[in-house]
Amino acid sequence: MTDKRASLGDAVAEHVRAGDSLHLVVGHTRWSAVAREVVRQWWGRDPGFELVMLSLSSLGTLFFRGGLVRRVVTGYSGDTFPNFTPNPIFAGAYQRGEVEVEHWSFLAFSQRLEAAARGLPAVTTRSIAGSSMEANDAYARVDSPFGEVGLLAPLVPDVALLHAPVADRDVTS
Repeated sequence: MTDKRASLGDAVAEHVRAGDSLHLVVGHTRWSAVAREVVRQWWGRDPGFELVMLSLSSLGTLFFRGGLVRRVVTGYSGDTFPNFTPNPIFAGAYQRGEVEVEHWSFLAFSQRLEAAARGLPAVTTRSIAGSSMEANDAYARVDSPFGEVGLLAPLVPDVALLHAPVADRDVTS
Protein backbone atom coordinates (compact mmCIF):
# COMPACT_ATOMS: atom_id res chain seq x y z
CA MET A 1 0.00 0.00 0.00
CA THR A 2 1.11 3.51 -0.74
CA ASP A 3 1.57 5.79 2.25
CA LYS A 4 -0.28 8.99 1.36
CA ARG A 5 0.50 10.87 4.55
CA ALA A 6 1.93 14.37 4.23
CA SER A 7 2.52 17.21 6.60
CA LEU A 8 -0.23 19.80 6.69
CA GLY A 9 2.18 22.42 5.34
CA ASP A 10 3.18 20.21 2.41
CA ALA A 11 -0.44 19.36 1.60
CA VAL A 12 -1.44 23.04 1.47
CA ALA A 13 1.65 24.00 -0.55
CA GLU A 14 0.90 21.25 -3.07
CA HIS A 15 -2.85 21.71 -3.47
CA VAL A 16 -3.75 25.37 -2.84
CA ARG A 17 -2.99 27.81 -5.66
CA ALA A 18 -3.51 31.56 -6.09
CA GLY A 19 -6.95 32.26 -7.55
CA ASP A 20 -8.44 29.01 -6.22
CA SER A 21 -12.00 28.70 -5.03
CA LEU A 22 -11.65 27.35 -1.47
CA HIS A 23 -14.61 25.66 0.19
CA LEU A 24 -14.12 25.73 3.94
CA VAL A 25 -16.49 23.06 5.13
CA VAL A 26 -17.77 24.39 8.43
CA GLY A 27 -19.21 22.05 10.99
CA HIS A 28 -18.89 21.98 14.74
CA THR A 29 -15.12 22.55 14.41
CA ARG A 30 -14.81 26.10 13.19
CA TRP A 31 -11.09 26.55 13.81
CA SER A 32 -9.55 23.93 11.60
CA ALA A 33 -5.79 23.60 11.38
CA VAL A 34 -5.84 23.37 7.57
CA ALA A 35 -7.63 26.72 7.20
CA ARG A 36 -5.09 28.34 9.50
CA GLU A 37 -2.25 26.76 7.51
CA VAL A 38 -3.64 28.26 4.27
CA VAL A 39 -3.73 31.67 5.96
CA ARG A 40 -0.14 31.28 7.25
CA GLN A 41 1.23 30.32 3.85
CA TRP A 42 -0.61 33.01 1.89
CA TRP A 43 -0.76 35.91 4.41
CA GLY A 44 -0.29 39.26 2.68
CA ARG A 45 0.46 37.69 -0.73
CA ASP A 46 -2.86 38.68 -2.39
CA PRO A 47 -3.75 35.27 -3.83
CA GLY A 48 -7.25 36.41 -4.80
CA PHE A 49 -9.08 33.43 -3.37
CA GLU A 50 -12.79 32.87 -3.74
CA LEU A 51 -13.91 31.86 -0.25
CA VAL A 52 -16.86 29.46 -0.24
CA MET A 53 -18.33 29.05 3.25
CA LEU A 54 -21.91 28.46 4.30
CA SER A 55 -21.31 30.78 7.25
CA LEU A 56 -18.19 32.94 7.37
CA SER A 57 -18.04 33.42 11.14
CA SER A 58 -14.75 34.27 12.81
CA LEU A 59 -12.73 31.84 10.69
CA GLY A 60 -13.42 33.97 7.62
CA THR A 61 -11.93 37.04 9.30
CA LEU A 62 -8.45 35.47 9.10
CA PHE A 63 -8.74 35.34 5.31
CA PHE A 64 -10.06 38.92 5.13
CA ARG A 65 -7.38 40.32 7.50
CA GLY A 66 -4.62 38.59 5.55
CA GLY A 67 -5.78 40.13 2.26
CA LEU A 68 -6.44 36.67 0.82
CA VAL A 69 -9.99 37.07 -0.50
CA ARG A 70 -11.34 38.69 -3.68
CA ARG A 71 -14.79 37.08 -3.62
CA VAL A 72 -17.07 35.28 -1.17
CA VAL A 73 -19.92 32.83 -1.79
CA THR A 74 -21.88 32.36 1.44
CA GLY A 75 -25.19 32.06 3.20
CA TYR A 76 -24.25 34.29 6.13
CA SER A 77 -21.61 36.98 6.65
CA GLY A 78 -21.40 37.30 10.39
CA ASP A 79 -20.50 35.64 13.66
CA THR A 80 -22.53 32.78 15.12
CA PHE A 81 -21.05 32.36 18.58
CA PRO A 82 -22.09 33.18 21.23
CA ASN A 83 -24.99 34.58 19.21
CA PHE A 84 -25.70 35.71 15.64
CA THR A 85 -24.21 39.17 15.09
CA PRO A 86 -22.97 41.23 12.13
CA ASN A 87 -19.23 41.27 11.62
CA PRO A 88 -17.67 44.69 10.92
CA ILE A 89 -14.67 43.18 9.10
CA PHE A 90 -16.89 41.56 6.46
CA ALA A 91 -19.25 44.54 6.23
CA GLY A 92 -16.40 47.00 5.81
CA ALA A 93 -14.68 44.96 3.08
CA TYR A 94 -17.97 44.67 1.16
CA GLN A 95 -18.80 48.37 1.53
CA ARG A 96 -15.32 49.46 0.40
CA GLY A 97 -15.52 47.14 -2.61
CA GLU A 98 -12.44 45.17 -1.51
CA VAL A 99 -14.33 41.87 -1.53
CA GLU A 100 -17.25 40.89 -3.76
CA VAL A 101 -19.99 38.88 -2.05
CA GLU A 102 -22.62 36.51 -3.38
CA HIS A 103 -25.22 35.54 -0.78
CA TRP A 104 -27.43 32.45 -1.05
CA SER A 105 -30.02 30.84 1.18
CA PHE A 106 -28.61 27.94 3.17
CA LEU A 107 -30.77 25.57 1.11
CA ALA A 108 -29.69 26.98 -2.28
CA PHE A 109 -26.00 26.91 -1.20
CA SER A 110 -26.34 23.22 -0.29
CA GLN A 111 -28.29 22.45 -3.47
CA ARG A 112 -25.54 23.97 -5.60
CA LEU A 113 -22.90 21.81 -3.87
CA GLU A 114 -25.14 18.77 -4.35
CA ALA A 115 -25.45 19.51 -8.09
CA ALA A 116 -21.65 19.62 -8.35
CA ALA A 117 -21.22 16.39 -6.38
CA ARG A 118 -23.74 14.60 -8.59
CA GLY A 119 -22.26 15.99 -11.82
CA LEU A 120 -25.50 17.74 -12.75
CA PRO A 121 -25.68 20.84 -14.96
CA ALA A 122 -28.28 22.38 -12.60
CA VAL A 123 -30.83 21.61 -9.89
CA THR A 124 -34.30 23.02 -9.40
CA THR A 125 -35.28 25.21 -6.48
CA ARG A 126 -37.97 27.54 -5.29
CA SER A 127 -36.17 28.62 -2.16
CA ILE A 128 -35.01 31.99 -3.49
CA ALA A 129 -37.99 32.90 -5.67
CA GLY A 130 -38.90 36.54 -5.17
CA SER A 131 -35.71 37.38 -3.25
CA SER A 132 -32.74 39.53 -4.21
CA MET A 133 -30.75 36.29 -4.65
CA GLU A 134 -32.53 35.78 -7.97
CA ALA A 135 -30.06 38.33 -9.39
CA ASN A 136 -27.10 35.98 -8.73
CA ASP A 137 -25.49 34.74 -11.96
CA ALA A 138 -25.84 31.09 -10.95
CA TYR A 139 -29.67 31.31 -10.86
CA ALA A 140 -32.18 31.33 -13.70
CA ARG A 141 -35.95 31.04 -13.99
CA VAL A 142 -37.13 28.81 -16.81
CA ASP A 143 -40.42 27.52 -18.12
CA SER A 144 -40.97 23.80 -17.89
CA PRO A 145 -43.89 21.51 -18.77
CA PHE A 146 -44.74 21.64 -15.05
CA GLY A 147 -44.63 25.41 -14.67
CA GLU A 148 -41.90 27.94 -14.03
CA VAL A 149 -38.94 26.67 -11.98
CA GLY A 150 -35.71 28.12 -10.67
CA LEU A 151 -32.44 26.54 -11.72
CA LEU A 152 -29.21 26.69 -9.74
CA ALA A 153 -25.83 26.12 -11.39
CA PRO A 154 -23.46 23.75 -9.59
CA LEU A 155 -21.00 25.24 -7.10
CA VAL A 156 -17.63 23.64 -7.88
CA PRO A 157 -14.78 24.80 -5.65
CA ASP A 158 -11.19 23.97 -6.63
CA VAL A 159 -10.27 22.78 -3.13
CA ALA A 160 -12.38 21.67 -0.16
CA LEU A 161 -10.86 22.10 3.29
CA LEU A 162 -12.44 20.15 6.11
CA HIS A 163 -11.60 18.87 9.52
CA ALA A 164 -11.68 15.07 9.52
CA PRO A 165 -11.65 13.68 13.06
CA VAL A 166 -10.62 10.23 11.82
CA ALA A 167 -8.56 9.12 8.82
CA ASP A 168 -7.27 5.80 7.51
CA ARG A 169 -3.56 5.87 6.68
CA ASP A 170 -3.97 2.66 4.65
CA VAL A 171 -6.41 4.05 2.07
CA THR A 172 -5.28 2.92 -1.37
CA SER A 173 -7.44 5.02 -3.67
